[in-house]
Amino acid sequence: MPAQQFGFVDAALAAGVRRIVYGSQLHAMKDSPVRFLRYHAVVEDAIASSGIAFTTCVPTSILQCRFGYRSAIASEVRFFAPAADSRVSIV
Repeated sequence: MPAQQFGFVDAALAAGVRRIVYGSQLHAMKDSPVRFLRYHAVVEDAIASSGIAFTTCVPTSILQCRFGYRSAIASEVRFFAPAADSRVSIV
């Protein structure tokens, strides 16, 4: 995945793109034990190093990852998550 996204950064540079908006994940770190968080961190660094202006969106949850809860959402008309009273940003 990072190699593909590095290709997008290179293509953006070649095309003269002025700003990249990147969808990352909360707690993306190069030394994370979570593979997805590691690759988001290296892609964030590649974008920052490219010289292109950028905005990084960091949601706490991605709705497509909650597809398995669709029946409960439809029947209860509520969304359940182990977040207590926390605020979350779902994209």
